[in-house]
Amino acid sequence: MEIYLDEVKNSPDRNYFDKNYKILEVLGSGSYGKVLKCIELQTEEVVAIKIIDTINYTNKYLNKIRIEYKILQTLSHPNIIQFRKFFECNDKFHFVMDFVKGGSLNKLIQKKQKNNSKIIIIFYQLI
Repeated sequence: MEIYLDEVKNSPDRNYFDKNYKILEVLGSGSYGKVLKCIELQTEEVVAIKIIDTINYTNKYLNKIRIEYKILQTLSHPNIIQFRKFFECNDKFHFVMDFVKGGSLNKLIQKKQKNNSKIIIIFYQLI
């Protein structure tokens, strides 16, 4: 993984995740990694954290993920889950986002299909 000097100075220590978050449950997992429901210990707020293990990916792919988090930082809309923070530690990328009750997007789509309801979803993918 490429590491730049400014990232080394600002990177959290290896125990950053354990010191700042308590895992409540696993919300989902797949080939990319997993999503956890956690409590942010400092604020006591429930958050969702997407964790991607960087060991399985090339530097080019990891840099695309870094670009994705920079884009997420700029988005603010009531219909988009709010991005809170990104950090790298223990060879993993961590995307911290607001936790939204109601299940995954996949479950929402399945529910709408069962009810013959329409849902409009706009996807973007950098990777």
